Amino acid sequence: MAGAMLHPEPVPVYELIPGFQYGVYGFSFSFILLAVACLYRKTLPFVLLGYAMIYVIGVLIPLLRYVVSMMDYFTRTRV
Repeated sequence: MAGAMLHPEPVPVYELIPGFQYGVYGFSFSFILLAVACLYRKTLPFVLLGYAMIYVIGVLIPLLRYVVSMMDYFTRTRV
């Protein structure tokens, strides 16, 4: 236990923030949808809207939750 505290292993960001990894995958996958939408111009606004929703729900909200929880943690542990 003490050894683990003295030599912590680096943890990837997506393990610290729940939902972040899914959001990144969804964000990357939506590039395929964007390429298809470029072929069919009428669907482009809908794909861009979906693209933005995936990004906000999957990436920004978990990241914001993480930042707020870290701010809360630091305000509680402040002496």
